[in-house]
Amino acid sequence: MKDMNLTVFDSAQAIAENITARIKKLLTETDGKISLAISGGNTPTTLFKYWIEQCIESIDWKRILFFWVDERCVSTTSLESNYGKAKRIFFDKLPSLSENIYFINGENLPELEAAFQSERLLQTVARNNGIPQFDLILLGMGNDGHTASIFPNQMTLLVSGKFYDVGIHPHTNQNRITLTGSVINNAKNVLFMVTGSDKAKIFNDIRYHQNGWITYPASHIKPVGYLEWLVDVDVLKRD
Repeated sequence: MKDMNLTVFDSAQAIAENITARIKKLLTETDGKISLAISGGNTPTTLFKYWIEQCIESIDWKRILFFWVDERCVSTTSLESNYGKAKRIFFDKLPSLSENIYFINGENLPELEAAFQSERLLQTVARNNGIPQFDLILLGMGNDGHTASIFPNQMTLLVSGKFYDVGIHPHTNQNRITLTGSVINNAKNVLFMVTGSDKAKIFNDIRYHQNGWITYPASHIKPVGYLEWLVDVDVLKRD
């Protein structure tokens, strides 16, 4: 991945502005709705705040179908809930969007919720080769190289025949529901949002194909469409 598409920004705010511009462009390129899958983490939080502060009137939010890349198996009111955070920061300010929000219910049995989400995705999002194809997926990356809730010890989730599947956090044993690599790699557009010096080693290992980079799930994201890494300056720091 030495030839990766890479854009460097001064801040997470600048990344949020760039992603927003891309979403606006996607909306101009179609008369219908676009499908968007959002990850958890700090960078999407910056994105939600930017939308509330700067974009309430400039985007037709009803033309976006909102899905989640992954979710912890907790209550939506939990501070750990990816959807819960998005709801508090962004969606509660736009109650008219309720029909466009396809959140994952972390309180249900993981296997049943993953099956339900897979079926709903199949019925809602256009397909490519029989697999749902998102217009845009926003991914993060952990400092262990995981992306979505696909961890280094669960690489089979990259090739699972399911659309959503169940992952387990390797340290806490917390159940997660996650999009699989089969869906992520079928997307039209995938953007990695990576910020912070704690991600620098893993990012540079992937970028320069070094130090076991192939064992990191994030290195296996190679969609049929377009892939780009949006990073801040701290991520480029090398020892």
